[in-house]
Amino acid sequence: MGDSSKEKKRLREAENSALQGNNVELVTKLKGELVGLLVKKEQMWQQRSKTHWLKLGDKNSKFFHTKASQRFRRNRILGIEDHNGVWCVGEEKVAEVFENYYSSLFTTSNPNGFEEVTQHVGRVVNEEMNKELIGDFSRGEVERALNQMAPLKAPGPDGMPPIFYQHYWRNIGDDVTDAVLFCLNTGKIPTDDSLLFCHAKVEEVKSIQTILEVYEKALGQQINAEKTTFFFGKAVREKTKNSIKVLLGVPEIKHYEKYLGLPAVVGKNRRASLNYIKDRVWGKLQGWKEKLLSQAGKEVLLKAVVQAIPTFAMGCFKLPIGLCKDIEMLIRKFWWGQPGERRKIHWKNWDTLCKPKIEGGLRFKDLAKFNDVMLAKQVWRLSHDTSSLFYRVFKARYFPNGTIFYAKQKSDSYAWKSILRVRKVMVMGAKWRVGDGKSIKVFVDNWLPGSSGGKVTLV
Repeated sequence: MGDSSKEKKRLREAENSALQGNNVELVTKLKGELVGLLVKKEQMWQQRSKTHWLKLGDKNSKFFHTKASQRFRRNRILGIEDHNGVWCVGEEKVAEVFENYYSSLFTTSNPNGFEEVTQHVGRVVNEEMNKELIGDFSRGEVERALNQMAPLKAPGPDGMPPIFYQHYWRNIGDDVTDAVLFCLNTGKIPTDDSLLFCHAKVEEVKSIQTILEVYEKALGQQINAEKTTFFFGKAVREKTKNSIKVLLGVPEIKHYEKYLGLPAVVGKNRRASLNYIKDRVWGKLQGWKEKLLSQAGKEVLLKAVVQAIPTFAMGCFKLPIGLCKDIEMLIRKFWWGQPGERRKIHWKNWDTLCKPKIEGGLRFKDLAKFNDVMLAKQVWRLSHDTSSLFYRVFKARYFPNGTIFYAKQKSDSYAWKSILRVRKVMVMGAKWRVGDGKSIKVFVDNWLPGSSGGKVTLV
């Protein structure tokens, strides 16, 4: 990449020489070379810092350098405990623990008994579909996958990021494709986590155990007891719990533990169940050096990273207003550069910053309103995407004889209650397109054409 300090020294010497009437063109040439070198150096540190939220602006190599150093300290593994409980230190011993673990994990158990499983599974895939599924990966698929990668994402084992392969694909594409296709067309793909439900009865639990044993025997994938947990409903008696605990021999999930990034149970204390979102936001902000960022960099960072953290949970639950306010307070403090408990002037109120830029704001998200929008999307799915599993399960459980717009709220899950709370958002902006009129309630629904509300008004 070159040494920028040497280039700077050459530039200073050329500038001093130019002051005496010598080669001025050399100064221009060296300046161009130095700028190109600094851009490449900044891209290298941006890649090492994994700061993918920053796309344009902020020529700030110091920030990237600090982030990269911080990531190195946080991710460095100095020691690890092996399966016997022995603490191992040093690169060779740590590497040996990892190698032994994954070699054991992916060693085949020579499965058999496929017929016992497949005879109870209905045939869905036809011959043509099966031929396509079991066919080898193609060269075109490899190239399309490469072009879909972010250019400066993490480098591979050879130290090269995707941009290297994208730029020189014409020269190295054949060799890379051959290596990739060899791995893809001879490898195997493991299955992901599964969530099973049953009544709290010993007989049903035994049935599940039998099914899992058949699965292990047929596919050779063993259930990891260390990562297996179970959870009881609040109406299950202690005697039943103890019997099932002894039978399974795996730990029980307690309140407020998460599964796939969301709380397994949201109890009456919803703030406690969802407070992990605030903790994640606080942890992100603590790891950033705001003094190394311009206001433009802070804006991009807050929008692309911090305000995206609650999005997944907001699509499932209505977050407490107090929690939204606390998260916004953390964002405001970071934006105005307020360290710790020290107070600093906030020159604009939050409502103004949430307005569009054309109206004098910065278009930050009002989290409470954004939460309503995310849940309203679920209402839309439950009214239109009738072929999805999400629709079929919720319809059978909550509105079997009608639509989501006429479902009644009972003592149901918090996710369902959250969806019903924002149903009015959809109702306010929705209007029926009249067909045969059988599904429309004349004096209740919006169906009249025009710019007005669309309801029939009785005089």
